[in-house]
Amino acid sequence: MMHKMAWLHRWEHLDLSDAQKEQLRQILFNTKKEMIRRWAEVRVAKLELKQMLMEDAPDRMRVEQAVRNIGQKKTEMGLLMANAKLDALAVLTPEQRRELHEISPHTECPEYGHKGGLAGALGEEDEEEMGEA
Repeated sequence: MMHKMAWLHRWEHLDLSDAQKEQLRQILFNTKKEMIRRWAEVRVAKLELKQMLMEDAPDRMRVEQAVRNIGQKKTEMGLLMANAKLDALAVLTPEQRRELHEISPHTECPEYGHKGGLAGALGEEDEEEMGEA
């Protein structure tokens, strides 16, 4: 399962203003939308790789390039998530950032079983699970 920005699982404790909530909703929406697109690209690339490997005489160079392409797409997804986190942190006040950082990274994360994260804090509904890329 995609990690769904689990680091955002305690936003409800930060006393966000309405303006902050709206900015964070936009960051979440735009990030989710782009992650869905990129996840689909990875899935298609994996299917194409599988098809190449099933050929009678797979072309080693094409296979290697396909694997590199998948790796690049996954790297881009990681960068997208990192940039979303930076954008979200920029919306917060210094005090809110301190409070967020004080929350233990080992605290149970509701992302793995029930509504949580930025989406939960903002009252958003989860979209369909994207599955593992």
